[in-house]
Amino acid sequence: MSLLNYNIGRPDIPHKVATVSNFAGYFNVFSKDIIDFLDPENKIKLTSGDLLAEFQIRKLYSKFGPHLNIDDIIWEKVKNARQTTTQNTEKRDFNGRQIFLRDDIFIKERIRIEITGFDSFITYFTDEQAINLCSKMSSSYARRLCSDIYRNFPGKDMNLIKYQIHYIANRALKVFGGKVVTFVLCLPKLKFKSPGAEEVRTYLNVNPEFPLIHFKTSPQINIAFFAKQTRPHCFTSNILLYKHKSYELIGKLDINGAIWNRLKSFSPQLSLFVENINNKEYKIYSGVETGKCDICGLPLTDPNSLRVGIGPTCAKRLAADFS
Repeated sequence: MSLLNYNIGRPDIPHKVATVSNFAGYFNVFSKDIIDFLDPENKIKLTSGDLLAEFQIRKLYSKFGPHLNIDDIIWEKVKNARQTTTQNTEKRDFNGRQIFLRDDIFIKERIRIEITGFDSFITYFTDEQAINLCSKMSSSYARRLCSDIYRNFPGKDMNLIKYQIHYIANRALKVFGGKVVTFVLCLPKLKFKSPGAEEVRTYLNVNPEFPLIHFKTSPQINIAFFAKQTRPHCFTSNILLYKHKSYELIGKLDINGAIWNRLKSFSPQLSLFVENINNKEYKIYSGVETGKCDICGLPLTDPNSLRVGIGPTCAKRLAADFS
């Protein structure tokens, strides 16, 4: 029976319908999202097969809404609602605002990804798009999955690898939004001098972020795709723009593709940068392309330093916070 017709307290509805996994499929989210919301401190120790109580079901409906599919309008509402709190804070520190990214190719869902023994989920990516995105991530685990797909090693479960790649890509979409992910997807292939990220054991532990990218435009600007971890397996977007070399913070990019200026005096240069980006008139290099500090030229060894392309000593001297 469809969960759309599930009525709390009705004895004629089998209670086995109300599992974490079933509600995850109904609301078109991961089981992990349901568990993180209902049990953020891991006190109850919920699993995907657990039955939910009536008060938990009511909480889910208030959080995720009774929508069977995320259509264009609902998707926009979800993205806008996610930004309401952060934008109120941003307005105090980042004064100006101008539309930045124009394109969003991730409006409609593609297919449901299913594999025995794992939660199914809706993907917004083709296989090619998911592989493209994961190959540009800071996580060497995500990039290694892409490498395994291309090499097609005997004995490797290709369906499981594709499942993991789509999971990570959709997680990045949830964190950064369709316009930012479309933007990253269209960038040229990023070169990685070294792994540049700490190893993780499973795809669930991958932080779905990208290395700092230097745009050789006029002016030259660095964009750092940070993802703040708010609780286990839960991230929010924190994309920051810096002046090249000086690493002075000049703005922030939200998941709706808008820039919030921090320096009013830098607005004309930022407007020119926006124009260059939208017209694809730029050259880039990644902070992990050389494996050396962008300031002093010394080799980088710290995983976070490799991701942003600047060593901790130089970062401290410039008062740049890359923690």
